[in-house]
Amino acid sequence: MRNFLMMMTTALAMLPVQLSAQDLPPGEGQDLVMTSCTGCHGTRNIRNALGYSAEDWKTLALTMIDLDGTPELDIISAYLAEHFPPSDARAPVRVDGPVQIAFESWSGPTRGQRARDPVEAPDKSI
Repeated sequence: MRNFLMMMTTALAMLPVQLSAQDLPPGEGQDLVMTSCTGCHGTRNIRNALGYSAEDWKTLALTMIDLDGTPELDIISAYLAEHFPPSDARAPVRVDGPVQIAFESWSGPTRGQRARDPVEAPDKSI
């Protein structure tokens, strides 16, 4: 059984992983989006987003990756804004009248930190 598991693990590791650029429209910046964005999440997150202006895509990207001050960020945000602009189809809908809601809050990662990165607590634990 152990040999079988090792063979299967090896076979799966040799299969090509396809984060296909075909998932994204062609254009200047597509390759940068594929290399910069899909290392942490799939193209589905981009395709299913509400859509943003170039400035809003840039703001969103700065919360995820540290590209501040690089020309690549301008190319990435321009590409995303061109192909994934704001969409009314997924926009929030205002609900009139009294509505009871509850908010839950939690600490998010700091700028440039990915959610999977370890964080040091005040007591020095990770």
